[in-house]
Amino acid sequence: MSGYRQRHRGALDAATVRIETKDASGKVIEHGTGILVTADWVLTCAHVVPPVGTPTVVCRGVEYPAEVLQRLPDRDGIQLYTFPDIALLKVGTPAEPLPQHTCVELEDREPGNGDDLYASGWPSIAGRPRWDAMSMTFDGQRGGEGAVDPLLYKTQGGQVQPGASGAGVVHLDSGKVVGIVKMTRDKTTNLGAVIVPMTTVFAELAEFELAAKNQAAAPADEQASLEAHRRRLGWVLQAVLNELDAITEQPRRSMLKVLRVEPEGQVDINDLALELLGISLDDLRRALRALAEAQHEHRQAVYLLRATACWSSVRDKPWVAPDGAALLAAEREFPRPHVVHIDCATVRTVEMYVGRAAVKPDWHTVAVKALDAETDPETGLPAGLLHSIRAELLANAGLPWENEDEVRRGWQTERSRNAALRQARELLLVLPAETGELDEDLLARLKAAFPAVLFAISSRQLSRGIAGSPLLLSVPAALDAENEEEAVATYMAIERQLEEVAGR
Repeated sequence: MSGYRQRHRGALDAATVRIETKDASGKVIEHGTGILVTADWVLTCAHVVPPVGTPTVVCRGVEYPAEVLQRLPDRDGIQLYTFPDIALLKVGTPAEPLPQHTCVELEDREPGNGDDLYASGWPSIAGRPRWDAMSMTFDGQRGGEGAVDPLLYKTQGGQVQPGASGAGVVHLDSGKVVGIVKMTRDKTTNLGAVIVPMTTVFAELAEFELAAKNQAAAPADEQASLEAHRRRLGWVLQAVLNELDAITEQPRRSMLKVLRVEPEGQVDINDLALELLGISLDDLRRALRALAEAQHEHRQAVYLLRATACWSSVRDKPWVAPDGAALLAAEREFPRPHVVHIDCATVRTVEMYVGRAAVKPDWHTVAVKALDAETDPETGLPAGLLHSIRAELLANAGLPWENEDEVRRGWQTERSRNAALRQARELLLVLPAETGELDEDLLARLKAAFPAVLFAISSRQLSRGIAGSPLLLSVPAALDAENEEEAVATYMAIERQLEEVAGR
């Protein structure tokens, strides 16, 4: 996929939010997807926000209150699925505004048959919402609902699940959103989706002057402003720019050439950085191999791999689920964080979540020692686990140790202990994978002993002893076990190949 198309996908992903409608008890009775169209407006489907509940919007892992400005049709029951099935929400309050964000640009132009489209949203599979990407092609107009025979679009390709309703559909050539997903054509296959065109949205919401307000809020440039990308990509973009700044013109051109991009004039490192972020691991491999061959040295290519892989994809799915990374980033900022369960099998994938979620570049993961039978009498924690955690915290604070006695003395010294705990927020400590030995009592003891530390568990399946615990935050994964294994194997193979290429 060419770089500008990948940027258009990324811009839509960055402006995509999850919507939950809850009853008076706080139970979610309906959920779906929405897109940010102004500083505080979200566009979605009417049936995602039925009048019987209260809607909230989840943006970057944080939940914000939402007010329904318009719901069409504004009736309850199954009739909410009738034409035009659109809603406009106002999100946030003066006391709790949305964070600064990029908006999608809307366009009321009908695509051509066969044009490539892309949507992203939060479908729910087996009752569990997760982020998903949907690549599809335009398949013309669809017949209407009722006597008015309203205009709808249909697509081919892309398996659209319930919960993706309200997702924006971007035209991959123009980078502009041409409609929102109304429903799937068949949730069991990749038949495609039924789309509410932006022409309909503009007409039905004319009193809100949505087109004009969106134009004022959306990036003026079709590839989005660099500042919007900085907000979307965070420190990762800056890390990539720092590495590219030290690379000369010819190796930069070599990377772009294998990515099928021909720059006019000198290579701009901002453009090159955006080409490297959001592509497949295989495309990333080719670009970094070209760099290693051009420089006859692999270290810079490996540094770029480590900075960019967290934004890469495998078989058209992101290695790191964007909503999962956002939840992890938000959790890091809580004064007393939970224990985080990341739905994955390897610490390498946890590292990728940290890379994408980090608010600063020195946040990193450390795997701690396995559990043992001996229990520490003071904390009630397994002695080996306790020693491992203390050792990592002391080492992270620059306090060296050589044996267990030094760790014990270091932790008993108030100055050393306080220094270690102050630096603890730079770490994500990964607990042992044998989750069958973990229970809720152990999680509570961990939090009591290390209140400032963020722990993680990487596992595809949690034990009954901790599943559903209020101390546990589950972060969704984008890849299934097979594709995650492929991602890790590919990443490690790229590192080896880069070293081999440079050594020839």
